[in-house]
Amino acid sequence: MTRLIESAVLVMLFCVSAEAVKTERWVENEPQQLEEGQFENTVSTSLGQILLDRSAEEMFAARDDVDYVHALVEGADGALYAGTGPSGLVLKIHDGAVSELFKVPDRENVNVWSLLWTEGTLFAGVDGPEATVYAIDPAGGVEPARWSLAGAHYVWAMVQAPDGTAYAATGPEGKLFALRDGVWQVVHDSEDENLLCLAVAKSGTLYAGTDGRGLVLRIDPVSGKSFVLYDAIEDEIGAVVVGSDGAVYAGTASAEQAKPGRSPEPRPGGKPEAPASVSGEGSRAQAAGSASTRPVRPVQMGRPPASEAPRGKKISGNAVYRIDASGFVTEVLRESMMVLSLAEVDGQLIAGTGNEGRIYGLRPSADEVSVLRRLASAHVSSLYLKADGAIAVGASNPGGVYVMSADYAPRGTFVSRVLDADRVSRWGQARVWVNRPAGTGVTVALRCGNTAEVVESLWSDWSGELPTADAAAEVPLVPARFLQYRLTLTTEDVAVSPAVDKVQIARQADNRPPIVTDLQAKPDVKKRPKPAQPAARQAQNISPQDVWLIEWTATDGNGDTLVYDVFFREVGRSGWIRLAEDVAKPPYRWETRSVADGLYQVRVVAKDTPDNPPQTALSAGRVSDAIVVDNSPPEIKGLTTSKLAAGVVHIQADLSDDWTNVTRCHYSVDSGEKWAAVLPNDGIFDSQSEQVRFRVGPLDVGDHRIAVRAIDEQGNARYVVVSVTIGSE
Repeated sequence: MTRLIESAVLVMLFCVSAEAVKTERWVENEPQQLEEGQFENTVSTSLGQILLDRSAEEMFAARDDVDYVHALVEGADGALYAGTGPSGLVLKIHDGAVSELFKVPDRENVNVWSLLWTEGTLFAGVDGPEATVYAIDPAGGVEPARWSLAGAHYVWAMVQAPDGTAYAATGPEGKLFALRDGVWQVVHDSEDENLLCLAVAKSGTLYAGTDGRGLVLRIDPVSGKSFVLYDAIEDEIGAVVVGSDGAVYAGTASAEQAKPGRSPEPRPGGKPEAPASVSGEGSRAQAAGSASTRPVRPVQMGRPPASEAPRGKKISGNAVYRIDASGFVTEVLRESMMVLSLAEVDGQLIAGTGNEGRIYGLRPSADEVSVLRRLASAHVSSLYLKADGAIAVGASNPGGVYVMSADYAPRGTFVSRVLDADRVSRWGQARVWVNRPAGTGVTVALRCGNTAEVVESLWSDWSGELPTADAAAEVPLVPARFLQYRLTLTTEDVAVSPAVDKVQIARQADNRPPIVTDLQAKPDVKKRPKPAQPAARQAQNISPQDVWLIEWTATDGNGDTLVYDVFFREVGRSGWIRLAEDVAKPPYRWETRSVADGLYQVRVVAKDTPDNPPQTALSAGRVSDAIVVDNSPPEIKGLTTSKLAAGVVHIQADLSDDWTNVTRCHYSVDSGEKWAAVLPNDGIFDSQSEQVRFRVGPLDVGDHRIAVRAIDEQGNARYVVVSVTIGSE
């Protein structure tokens, strides 16, 4: 009986004592995380689980004359036969020995694309200017019979129907042939160039996949009439199989959608339940080959196909589609690969793919996808279900044949990716969630180091194997930055496997001080609304800059929440005066009217107190460059007036400021709104002292008031008014 065990392995580490306060955890149960690990007789699923893999055996190593294994079939004698290229060989694999059963005569660069075993005869479909089907005696004692298929260059696939009829899917004219009365006859002529794959239901109904338009066809074997079950957005159907649930599964093989690398989707939350009728009345699924027109309730397995995706969404990769008896279509797999072969065993759909030699296991009802095997070959070009439940695998580039047992491997390991703590850390508790049937077990071991890549001589040794079902165990790992864990899965009953659902490892880094990386203090110049008066009058818009904007940036190596204290002091003094405490974030505005003019510095101290107790909290500060606080207006001294002819007045004055440059000078007559600009005698405002001489007028006869205004860099303004009288001439 299966028991769900939440096990905990306490990893108590010997390390230098330090009082860290923030615990972080790695949680490993996402397919993307597991994909980066190393698998030996183990697999990971789309649900984030790790299981034992099927046992696998290589039947023959790569040969110079075999680059491709296009087809596999098992004979009644238990031998496995392989159709290969480019030397046109049919290999016989029996009792561990590999022999050449047949070679296409008088041909070079020829491929055996398909095989079919029927009534003690092995049929082989061979390409050529006119495709040929050979009937081969497995004993090798009789000259093979042969048929030429008119209009065909390739025999892509062959199947035998329940009534014993053999069928051949061909190209490039998309013809389906049937062997009847010793003659291969055309029973269906497709509008597509190639019928690439072929499957048959128990009812005798045929299913074919095409290229060019990517159609899945249902073909009546009697009338030869076809019906399109599905029009995929991909241009090529690479494999088709009828599942034990009566659904048709079709895999696409668009080459442009098969780019290197794998990016599995995030793990879906939860697990699906079996669909049920709301009314409680069940619905019996109709067999895929049934001719009944009675409506069948669709059963949701997988996700809506890409063709139903929102407009504008980019679609990538190839897919395995499930088409149920009602014609309802879902995707059970979509990744960057080509689906080249399909088979089913014990309710699990097996998909052979290219261009990276991956074999997938799919359980649509559980919404589960796993990579069962990664071959050294680029393509898994053929799959065949043997009588004992094992899966024969044909590989291409380079060629090879493997047999995946129906049993689980008795032992397997998974080594995680290198986990990076970003800094030297002390390790805490490791927990492993395991679904462990009777007779199975899981242990975990860990190692650590301070190099991003594992260097055996520079990393620690693996710890001992820690049981995941018992009490705590101590592991002597020293503090380090990088960590790996290794899971070892075992089973005494090869019919079942343990399942690791999640691994969680806690870590703590000693508290590190924050860093204030930048500190700036500048006048807080606020954008004023556009003045209503004409441009000539805008000079009167003066705003003293008595508020300073203090801005800073800070980081914390532990990711702690920071608060800030702000200080100031006069340059030359040692003590700091606190302006503000526990500021949540920048900026801070400093009103300087309450301090004397002079040179000042600002200091910001970052503290990690929100996430650390007082005894371990740390702080760090930064001091600004000196700033000038100048809230006093310039002086206007030596202001004199003299009258010139025709009502013109000559004015001169000395302008000065103690802390900043004088930047502007204006005058106004008789309290008018219009202020006229004045330049200094040397033509440029560039110092704290300036002299001005200017003329005002001509003025009307009578008394007048002339206001002179000087402004410094901080916007402080000084006004002085003089009276003049213009007499009559």
